[in-house]
Amino acid sequence: MERSTRSGSVRLVGETARAVDHATLEGLPAREISAEIVCSSGDRYRDSWRGPPIDRLIERVEVPVETTHLTVTATDGFRVCIGAIDALEGVLATHQGGQRLSVDDGYPRFVVAGLEGPRTVKNVAEIGTLALAPGEDPEAHEELRLDRGDRSL
Repeated sequence: MERSTRSGSVRLVGETARAVDHATLEGLPAREISAEIVCSSGDRYRDSWRGPPIDRLIERVEVPVETTHLTVTATDGFRVCIGAIDALEGVLATHQGGQRLSVDDGYPRFVVAGLEGPRTVKNVAEIGTLALAPGEDPEAHEELRLDRGDRSL
């Protein structure tokens, strides 16, 4: 039984911006990836994650040619900054292990194989493009404070 409904949307930001509501996410072509996630506690597990591919989602907005990174922001403001090449390999997961995620379980969740567990953003609200200058620190564009709620797996 689902504990919370999937209302809301994910905002995609490039040269243009577009919101994709959760009902539309469910109907988009999906890809399944297998990812081992290492939680903050050190626990490791491998599971399958299925949802719209990030590369296909971000195509919905005009992506600046100089884009080097994507930012992924949760509804609570938690934000990561990931190199575009790596981020585009991920999915915006609507399912884990064949089961639909609930909002309480992190719906929708940004997952990339090989990404540290806490950086797999739960309850994604926005995916944006970013062009960093050589030597610019991607971490300056992150909000990783763990006091904003449960950031464990």
